[in-house]
Amino acid sequence: MTPRAAEQLRQERETFELNKRQAKLWFNLRLSLGYCGLVMLAMLAALCGFVILDHKLSSAVVVDWASAGLAGDISALLVTSWKLVLSPSSAMRLTPVTHIERSETGIGRT
Repeated sequence: MTPRAAEQLRQERETFELNKRQAKLWFNLRLSLGYCGLVMLAMLAALCGFVILDHKLSSAVVVDWASAGLAGDISALLVTSWKLVLSPSSAMRLTPVTHIERSETGIGRT
């Protein structure tokens, strides 16, 4: 292996490792966002549920706003969770960074 090829392979290996670390960090960030969303949903659902279930303490307008807020928060959390956390297109794909030409490997020769 020539020194140039060895250096190219070293750089490609470093690039792949960097991509691997970044993919791990993005995964952890998306996972954290998902957990934060669930915690926020639970807190808001508890508050809205308290207002809705104990409607005698609040006016009808407050109960209506709590109902709309709960419905809106649930739908927004579902859409956001799908787009940011669960969507397959949001996941970072690790691909090889080494570009091997056919003439170097002997692949495709007859």
